[in-house]
Amino acid sequence: MRFGWFLAVGMACVGACSSSGSSGGPGLDGGSNCSGTSCSSLGDCPGIQCKCPGSKFVATIRTCRKGCCPTNCNEACGVVGTGGGSGSGGSASGGFGNFGAFGGTAGQDGGAGAAGAAGIGGAAGNDAGLGDAGVVVADSDTHVLFFDAAAPSGTYWGILRHAVKLKGTSSWVMSIIDSGINSSMSSTYAIQEMVLDASGHPNVAYSHFRTKTLRFARWDGSSWVQMDGSFGYDVLDSNVDTTGIGKHFITMYNGKPEIAFRQGSTLKRYSWSGSAWQGTLVLDTTPPTGIANPGGAPALAFDSSGFAHIAHHDHGGYQLHYARQSASGWSNELLGFSPKQSAQYKHIALDSVERPHIVFKFGYTRWNGSAWVKADGTAGYDAYDTGFISAGLSPQGEFIVGHRVGSAIELVRKTLAGATWANEGQVHPGPHSGAAFTADATGKVHAVVSEGTTGNNVLTYITKSGGGWVGEQFFAPGGNSRLLHPSIAVR
Repeated sequence: MRFGWFLAVGMACVGACSSSGSSGGPGLDGGSNCSGTSCSSLGDCPGIQCKCPGSKFVATIRTCRKGCCPTNCNEACGVVGTGGGSGSGGSASGGFGNFGAFGGTAGQDGGAGAAGAAGIGGAAGNDAGLGDAGVVVADSDTHVLFFDAAAPSGTYWGILRHAVKLKGTSSWVMSIIDSGINSSMSSTYAIQEMVLDASGHPNVAYSHFRTKTLRFARWDGSSWVQMDGSFGYDVLDSNVDTTGIGKHFITMYNGKPEIAFRQGSTLKRYSWSGSAWQGTLVLDTTPPTGIANPGGAPALAFDSSGFAHIAHHDHGGYQLHYARQSASGWSNELLGFSPKQSAQYKHIALDSVERPHIVFKFGYTRWNGSAWVKADGTAGYDAYDTGFISAGLSPQGEFIVGHRVGSAIELVRKTLAGATWANEGQVHPGPHSGAAFTADATGKVHAVVSEGTTGNNVLTYITKSGGGWVGEQFFAPGGNSRLLHPSIAVR
């Protein structure tokens, strides 16, 4: 296991692969405006050897950005320029909108895209295109947790990585939390999640697949440590789940991390007593509903009385369940209207009257006091394809939900009390291998997307700037990259 920080800068080719500080070119139209080699995927680009500013090593940067391979290190690294003017909008035949220039504020804002079936401009042509910021100065502390499946560690594979860009800075700082997580390069299984504590430091819980252990580590401001401050990680339990794909199974309550996880064929809750981790049974092999093996991919929340609420799935039909703690113990309800195979990421939140709202693989549902209903109050669930896209919850109590439309990711959001969803259009055109969303105290949306297909991934941070979605690629290892199950948190 290795600990410590190293630097990595954002890497992006923007405009029409224009050089640092120049005006952005016209919106790329299917690669026809590319000054370098045209491409449709990372595999089309040969890669370029560069030692980017702020990096301690030379790396092969292989990236295809808007149909264009980089031709020099300025383009590949996203070197900060002196500003640069705005590019024009993309064409109606599928342009991507304005990408601007490297660096400066003018170059970060995507211009309005023209209406077009293949464009990122938006269905009505009035949403801004996905701009490439090159290097963005952060307006909040932004943390990203992800699994690097293809990275070897001795004879084993898989590294759990953390990336952070602190407010007011323009560089991403990387660290390694744990390694040797899997026995095979081809394994893409990983379960990890983080939550920020009162100091804004990440607390991370994860399944170490090779040893089948549940582990925890937190950042104390200088290194990754156990809960008691000792160097390294805590091992909370053994024989834990290595099949489900969970998010939001760790949360902060009363200033301490709380975790829900599947151990063997039971669902357990793990709490810090002040001196040690304690695991208590939530649901056994056969819960009150009579369906065996509960606890798949749990998501955890607490009410004002300190009782836990957990969304999870069984391992029979893989349908959605809701478990609730009370003074008399635990109850569990099968949400029989949910489709089978409702595994993968979930999120649960409680509204002002402490009724649960759940986002799961196939959409959203809420409890109205007598039934599980859609946002508008009719029975059932709002259908969204959220598989491997982790929903977020804003500090104001607003669900931020990314969902697939074809290969693209679109964003919808609503307050917990709201009866309708607001659609903010396309965030990413695809392809992608996973994504995560959150929102800061102002309601601004932040996202991380694992771009490309598994085996050829890069990580891109996306947010809104000047009314348009702006993307910054910050980790592109090249080769057989498998960057999976990202999480994002901001403060």
